[in-house]
Parts: sequence; structure tokens; C-alpha cells
Amino acid sequence: MTFDMDTANNYLVISNDLRSVHCGHVKQDRKECAERFNQSICILGSPRFTSGRHYWEVDVGRSKEWDVGVCRESANRQGAIVLAADNGFWTVGLRDGELFAASTTPMTPLCVNPGLRRLGVFLDVEVGNISFCDIRDGTHIFTFTDISSEESLRPFFTPANATQEKQDPLTICPVMNPGIFHPPASPGPHK
Repeated sequence: MTFDMDTANNYLVISNDLRSVHCGHVKQDRKECAERFNQSICILGSPRFTSGRHYWEVDVGRSKEWDVGVCRESANRQGAIVLAADNGFWTVGLRDGELFAASTTPMTPLCVNPGLRRLGVFLDVEVGNISFCDIRDGTHIFTFTDISSEESLRPFFTPANATQEKQDPLTICPVMNPGIFHPPASPGPHK
């Protein structure tokens, strides 16, 4: 998996291998694309998912703000984006270095180890679930259910905004231990 440069907000700085992203202070000189997030500091991953089971890991480092998950191919990319499952964004994230939440409506606060550094994401398109776990010990964080597969799903990422305080990039990592995480056998809604 890599980042899709054509979807990147112009303030995002992407590594040459397309696997690491952070928000910069200077607007990047990129061609205009209809697929690009024009205001919100977001980027999509590639490939698109239309079927099957998929797993990837994201290093969130010590950043105090981020969101990771999936979105519908047709999810809005223009103007301010509201991350909500109702809008086609199924994500978990961190705010102010202490509030973990899932993008339900209303948002669901999550009990997550504050030392979380690497997030596992498991998407089962046929079942319509996306689950998140802490890679260190395989702890289940949250599962969204009933995700429609009527259109492609895309990996979704929002790194921290550029601030005076150093924020780590979001990095798509090689899977360290694919056997550490198994999706819940039958998760209830929004568990």
C-alpha cells in the first residue's frame, strides 16, 4: 500500500517511497486534480478495495492528532470534511494527545493505551467490517460494522496539522506480525 499523490492536500509532504506523510508549512506545487482534498489535510491510500480481506499497519508515532481508516471512493473531498461514518468515513483518531475516538455520530470515545504507536487496520469488504487494533499486544480498539460495499473503499489518512510542536508523520509500514490480529468473530454494532 502507498499514498495516492493525486488525492493529497497541497500542504501534505509525502516521502519519495509514498509511504510516509506529514503536514508542512508551505503549500506544495502539485497539479490540480478533482480527486485532491482541497481544504482538509487528508490523503487516500492506494489500492482501491472492492472485495476481499485486507490488512495494513500505520505508525502514528508520537503525534497528538491523527485519523486513520477507510472512506467511500465518492466521499466528499472539497471544502471542510466532517469525518463521520454517515458521510462515508470510518476512522479512529486522536485529538489533543489524549482523546481517542471513532467517527460515529455522535463520536465514540475509545479506551486506548496512551502509548499507542502502531495501529493495525483490518478490512473485510464482504462482511462489511473494519477493525482497528494496537499492534503491540493485539488489543482490539474498535470495529465498524455494516459498511456498504456498493462502491470502492479507499484507505484514509489525516496527519497532524503543522504546528510549532514537532509532529511525527503517518507511515504505512510493512506488516510485522500478520498473525497478531484476528478480527472479532462476530462483533456487535460499533464495538
